[in-house]
Amino acid sequence: MTKRLRWLLAILLVAIAGGLAWRALAPHEPVYRGKSLSAWLESYPVFNVPVEGQEQRANEAVRHMGTNALPALLAMAQTRDSHFKNNLTQLLSKQSLIDFDPTPAFAQRRRAVYGFDALGATAEPAIPKLTELLNNPALAYEAADALAKISPKAIPPLIDALTNQNFKIRVLAARALGVGLATDLSADVATIPRLGSNPHLAILALISAAQDTNKSVRLIALFSLGRIAQEPEVVIPALLALLSAGDADSRSGAAQALAQFGENARPAIPTLIKLLGNRTTVDNAAMALARIGWEGVSPLTEALANPDGRVRVRAALALGKYIKPNPGEEPVKPRTPQEIDAAARIAIPALLNRLQDPDPMVRSWSAWSLGCYARDPELVVPALSQLLANREIRPRSFAIIALQQFGTNAQSAVPILLNLLQDSSFNVRESTTNALKAIDPSAAAKAGVQ
Repeated sequence: MTKRLRWLLAILLVAIAGGLAWRALAPHEPVYRGKSLSAWLESYPVFNVPVEGQEQRANEAVRHMGTNALPALLAMAQTRDSHFKNNLTQLLSKQSLIDFDPTPAFAQRRRAVYGFDALGATAEPAIPKLTELLNNPALAYEAADALAKISPKAIPPLIDALTNQNFKIRVLAARALGVGLATDLSADVATIPRLGSNPHLAILALISAAQDTNKSVRLIALFSLGRIAQEPEVVIPALLALLSAGDADSRSGAAQALAQFGENARPAIPTLIKLLGNRTTVDNAAMALARIGWEGVSPLTEALANPDGRVRVRAALALGKYIKPNPGEEPVKPRTPQEIDAAARIAIPALLNRLQDPDPMVRSWSAWSLGCYARDPELVVPALSQLLANREIRPRSFAIIALQQFGTNAQSAVPILLNLLQDSSFNVRESTTNALKAIDPSAAAKAGVQ
């Protein structure tokens, strides 16, 4: 046996001895169907790719263990990697004789969070200890996440943490309140948030945190107010005050939060209109106006004439998002046909005018938004067809994507699209292929489009 191998074996023996000692001192783990709690927790997607049904089975196991799982979960929640373990891992990673792959402490803490999430209110006895861990910067991230997944009894310690001297803990507490009190507006069946349906005290605390001396705390507090999106009579005036007097970041954060309130944020429209002309706030202001309702469409069309190209781009994009929002950005209430008709009458002429904008990005997003409306083909399809001759790739691609949304109503564009099958740009050729199959499947097949 070589000296190097003896040295590695000695280190491994020390590591094994340390591991055995830790297991001897660790809390006894409950067992369900022949597997220990730790084994079930390995089913959660910390490192591994989720397997269908695996997480649900782990949740069932943890719930069956109930409060018996709490001592072990709390032990995992405060696991930290020692200097010895870190050094040993680093040393053994440089050789191939011994297979050594310890689970890092952060992974054990994340698995504990999954366990607390599965238990929900059953984990209430762990709140005092998790509150203690929340005040430890090294363990606060997972402690805050765990508290957010238990019950309304976790709200007071999270509110208290909003005034912690360590700004990182304040950030984590603000984030946890948003996670635990968020309402899933996209769900088919309304569900009560894990921290309950009475967020009043948390909202007041987050409004105060939105004026914190630390920028990160302010922004996360505003983000959480938007996620909770309740008590507009309390929150909207506070957000309006920040829109008018806050710093640039707070104004953007307040606009983003307002967007989550939908039509309840209508009193903010005049202030949001002012923010449209500011490069630092136009992104969130434009999206907020699009989500508030059709009353936000008119100021967006006016912003299309702004001398700043960035403002015109964001206004054009927001007009399309009014009709086709991203997943998770849907309006609080679905658009009525009357609202869509009113928006289309204002937006389509304004977007058609911007197809000749000197800025190619404005032309591109104007074309894309016209495709979102997919109306008035007798006016829009010829205008989009002219854009297909644009020398910039992006406007051509976006015009093709827009034409595809018109389906068979865009047949007049087919001859030009057939020519674009030979375009020098792969993106243009690919978009053209998809558009032809949607607009004229017969012509696409004759051209050899697969």
